[in-house]
Amino acid sequence: QELQRQAEGLEEENRAKAATLDSLMREVEALRNEAGLRQDERLATARITSALEEQSSAAAQHLNEAYAQMARTQALNQELQDTLQLIQRAFDALSGADDAVALTRSLVAWCCEHFDVGRCSVMRVDDAQGDLRIYAHRGLDPALAGRVRIPMGSGVAGWVARNRQPVWMRERDDETPVPPAGVEGYNSDSFISMPLVHRNRIVGAITGTGTVPQV
Repeated sequence: QELQRQAEGLEEENRAKAATLDSLMREVEALRNEAGLRQDERLATARITSALEEQSSAAAQHLNEAYAQMARTQALNQELQDTLQLIQRAFDALSGADDAVALTRSLVAWCCEHFDVGRCSVMRVDDAQGDLRIYAHRGLDPALAGRVRIPMGSGVAGWVARNRQPVWMRERDDETPVPPAGVEGYNSDSFISMPLVHRNRIVGAITGTGTVPQV
């Protein structure tokens, strides 16, 4: 009977321990689940934060590109307005000319005054000889201007006329596709030359150089 009582006591104690162990296991599982949820929450938060940072970076880049595009558009618009104003002033200067010679001379005078150049000349293509001859000028020796002949493709004006492309040199060391020829008599290191085209036909070139130095 004593052994029976002891066995029953041990059995009761084992059941209590089993219940306690089961309770502890449930608590451990609950803690694990809670830790897993927190880990998932941290991972989700990290992913959301990373996604927000990427979106913010992309938005900033798009905004910068938009600002840059707007700046380019504004600059282009200003350039177009300046060009239109320049053309309008040129037309105003030429409005009093009643023939080709007077118009050309007015154009040369306007270019010299507006762009502050010392020498300016309009060279016209001589269809018979295939070269360029000075049609109107300012700042050149009239005797020299009457003898100037520039073969098509030679010198600055000849190159501009043949290739239908402008040439602009600001300083002596600037790179240009063609150097000036001695016969053109440029009096400074800076010059600009542009082709004159009418109805897709090259008719000549206009060239301007820096201010004439005082001797």
